Amino acid sequence: MTIEQPRHRTLATIDLDLLVMTLGNGEGGYYNAATGDMLTIMDGDVITGDAEDIDLDDPAWIGIGAEDSRDKYRDMSDFADAVTDPVIADRLARALNGAGAFRRFTNTVQEAEPRFDLIWHRFAEARAVSRAIDWLVDNDLCDEIEAALAVQERADQAERALGEAARWV
Repeated sequence: MTIEQPRHRTLATIDLDLLVMTLGNGEGGYYNAATGDMLTIMDGDVITGDAEDIDLDDPAWIGIGAEDSRDKYRDMSDFADAVTDPVIADRLARALNGAGAFRRFTNTVQEAEPRFDLIWHRFAEARAVSRAIDWLVDNDLCDEIEAALAVQERADQAERALGEAARWV
């Protein structure tokens, strides 16, 4: 008789940073519901975890799809909308237009000043972690109440960052 591992884990036992990276890398990866292990795929290769002796046909392995780029674009747009400094706001708005928006936006934020870049990163990270927690909930891998509290905490962090961006001069 085999003992089945619990599917739900506390968020503290899940590598949320790795999950965020895996969701955002464009290729996704795999999460093992029985063990909490993750495999991240980049350029077609497993870059995290021990890929040897892994049977991805095992039902414990759940595919982690790549995050929709529209979510990241929405983050950039929401951040740009919060900025009240007319020069930076105009530069960010222009950066968001057309192909290459992600690179231009990142460059524009970095050119503003290092502290402004930190505000952006706090905001973007809070949003990305919220999406990772939502992925865990959608796949029934963590407690919904714990997840809701954690997502609310990240929403508060994102709002504080937007407030800092709005006050930036």
